[in-house]
Amino acid sequence: MAARRIGKGRCLLCQAPATQALCRPCVAGLPGLEAGCAGCAIPLAAGAALCGRCLQRPPPWTSAAIPLRYAFPIDRLVLRFKYQGSLVAGAALAQAMLRGPQPHPPSRPWLIPVPLHWTRERWRGFNQARELALLLSAGKSWPLAPGGLLRTRRTPAQAGLGRQQRQRNLRQAFQWHGPELTGRSLLLVDDVMTTGATLRACAKALAGAGWLGIWVTARALDSNR
Repeated sequence: MAARRIGKGRCLLCQAPATQALCRPCVAGLPGLEAGCAGCAIPLAAGAALCGRCLQRPPPWTSAAIPLRYAFPIDRLVLRFKYQGSLVAGAALAQAMLRGPQPHPPSRPWLIPVPLHWTRERWRGFNQARELALLLSAGKSWPLAPGGLLRTRRTPAQAGLGRQQRQRNLRQAFQWHGPELTGRSLLLVDDVMTTGATLRACAKALAGAGWLGIWVTARALDSNR
């Protein structure tokens, strides 16, 4: 499926002439993540591979590609995209992902957007992770997975919940409905990672894949998350 066409002409942030959603200077000025934990992208001291939390509880994925910090102006773009339906803001986020550190799957992967429950998607009118996945698919020529990851249980919103509350909230909330995953390379796509509880719950539903990575726009580094 082709990504939707996005209007172009001026940078979404500075209004300078641009051929994409953001001009090159604005992309270069976005809040990038320093080299960090291979599991959750939290910044680490030089030479360390995994943070203490990921050492104690290894993530169920092999690789995490998260190019940005969830800080201004990324937070504003995410909110415009997710809650105001701005596809131009979504294009700006995808552009930053395609210009940032890239995932390196061992074979051509299937992109799998983190799903919304169907009631929330109908109310919102779209799933922001799927829109991102469509744009990334067009940019990398990597296909969206046939079939899909479904959110089978409606759960309270994650915002404002602590780490353990988020984990309990999402227990057995996702199921894979599609072809056999054995030996497949998969990339979970989402907009923001906070505690990682949603991505972990999704990854459990994809158990059996040959390789699993996550490709997320931004990492929230707030001390409460």
